[in-house]
Amino acid sequence: MIKWLLYKIHLFWVVSGLIFFSFIIGVTLFDRVLMPYFIHGPEVIVPLVTEMTEPDAVKILEQHGLRPIIENRLYDDAIPPGQVTSQLPGAGKKIRTERKINLIISLGGERVKVPSLSGESVREAEIKIKRNGLLVGRVERVFSDSIAEDIVISNFPLEATVVIKESRIDLLVSKGPVSPYLSVPNFVGIGFEDAEVMLKNYGLVLGKKEYRTKSDFLPETVTEQSLAEGTRVLRGSVIDFLISK
Repeated sequence: MIKWLLYKIHLFWVVSGLIFFSFIIGVTLFDRVLMPYFIHGPEVIVPLVTEMTEPDAVKILEQHGLRPIIENRLYDDAIPPGQVTSQLPGAGKKIRTERKINLIISLGGERVKVPSLSGESVREAEIKIKRNGLLVGRVERVFSDSIAEDIVISNFPLEATVVIKESRIDLLVSKGPVSPYLSVPNFVGIGFEDAEVMLKNYGLVLGKKEYRTKSDFLPETVTEQSLAEGTRVLRGSVIDFLISK
């Protein structure tokens, strides 16, 4: 009798244990497998949306049952403004629908304003340009009767223009007043048409033009000049040419 009672008690605990164990397994399976499916839906592969425009990326993600979230907007020199620079989770990941996909959108290259440079020395202008995250472009020098030598006359792009960071800024710099004197350049061996352009640029005036046969020169080439190269003369001085024919 006592053995039978002990057997029934043992059997009761074994059956209770099996029921409890089965209950735990069932709850775990429901929570880990079935519940996510019913609550969050099936799994999907995250599509690649980087370098897409924001509207296109949002549309693609929503079509896959995902929730696009714009996490931030940052400057990016490599990606045009309005396009996706990164996504998380990344493309190819298998996740449940309704999951958030965090996106970072490009603002394009960082933009800065061109500083005031007119009236600055070339050195100060270069420092200002670099301090503002820009680069020095071409430096052209011209004569000016009103602006001292090595002072910036103007710049391009102009002051306060908004440009992309690391853009080049060109400078127009004064060479000071025009000197009344100049050094005569060498015209020998230069075609007559080019020599005429040089005359105007140097402020010289063509005098006599004589033609002679010169076998060692091409036709219409300056073979001799009346003012020797390097001679200091007043602007507007007359110079004669001997030209091959």
